[in-house]
Amino acid sequence: MELTSIKTEKCPVCGCDTVIQEWVDTNFDNTKIRKHCNGRHWEHRRFLCGYQIAYTPNFMEEEKEHDCQRDPALMELKEKREKLIDAIKELVASADCDPAFKSRVLDSLPYNY
Repeated sequence: MELTSIKTEKCPVCGCDTVIQEWVDTNFDNTKIRKHCNGRHWEHRRFLCGYQIAYTPNFMEEEKEHDCQRDPALMELKEKREKLIDAIKELVASADCDPAFKSRVLDSLPYNY
């Protein structure tokens, strides 16, 4: 099905115009396309860079669902988080504490930051 409401053709952050996925929402068993009482569908478009846009018929507007992975602000945030995680790991490694507790502290750190 061709998207009729999403007009965004490229990522507004990096300019990527390679669409990797487009879809409309369906009901719970994927037999019918969901349709709002105003006749519009819930639409989604994902670009190669990770940016994802969605059309919500309730408000009849597009909204960002996922960030562009090439966004400089996002890259800077990830770098700061990595530095913080590394500093925490160094602190835990040098702490005068039992190895079981150190392991538990390190296991509680997020893997995806």
